[in-house]
Amino acid sequence: MVFPALSVLTLRMLRQAAEIHPWDYVANLLPPALSSGVMAAASWGALLVLEPQLPRIPLLIAVVGIGAISYAAVYWLVFRRVAQEILGAVRGEA
Repeated sequence: MVFPALSVLTLRMLRQAAEIHPWDYVANLLPPALSSGVMAAASWGALLVLEPQLPRIPLLIAVVGIGAISYAAVYWLVFRRVAQEILGAVRGEA
């Protein structure tokens, strides 16, 4: 119950301190939110299909792998520019 109120307060403080509009902040959450949703759906689907066929450890490896691949694929295919900016920052490029 407290988190939404704190989020609104944080957004107001962010806007005042950094002159960032709340919609800009929310727009930056879209790529990870959408990628996470697809990852969750892919992982859950993989779990439903593979659970009867695999022991626990291989099942875990498969579900985590499918989730990671689906997250990366959505990020790269839908938000390629953002993904390239992130990779550039990780590599230390300007």
